[in-house]
Amino acid sequence: MTETASQLTTLLPWEMAAKPESVGRSLPQVTLRLQADGELWVQGAMVSPFVVPASGWLVTGDRAHCDADGYWYLQGRMADTINCGGEKINPQELEDLLTQHPKIEDACAIARSDPEWGQVVEIVIVTASEVVLSLGAVQEFLLAQNLPRYKLPRHLWHWPALPRTANGKLQRQQVAQRIVTNSSALEG
Repeated sequence: MTETASQLTTLLPWEMAAKPESVGRSLPQVTLRLQADGELWVQGAMVSPFVVPASGWLVTGDRAHCDADGYWYLQGRMADTINCGGEKINPQELEDLLTQHPKIEDACAIARSDPEWGQVVEIVIVTASEVVLSLGAVQEFLLAQNLPRYKLPRHLWHWPALPRTANGKLQRQQVAQRIVTNSSALEG
């Protein structure tokens, strides 16, 4: 995190096997606070004074959670949250469930404006061997995984690949822009 000019957490080599998705525990000179909405706030001497508001806490814009052992997990950006009728939906939760489907290799969930609900879930999936799945089949799979109905996708796109950075990070904004401009995407 550039604003901190330092490391906030650490995952020791021998902890990696037990907590592979974690970013580790906070360092002694760091105070991490989790807001009610899941946003991570940071306080400590390493935080640049130019970005800290009067409260003394750096608002990261990152969604996170901390387990009972004190290990932190980043879960994406708060700005990516989908607000469907006042219910907050974490797109990474959907993507994690979708990629558990045996025929889905990759997935991206984004918000789509909706006059009734404000936003609804729209997904892009990459399937194995050009398999085409219907929206209904994907919804049935998600319901079988105990996903609440309000989190179900309302629109489905099939793409051959999703844009990712060199280190594998999903480029969600590129996906959203491509859908908005409707360029070379096939609605499923």
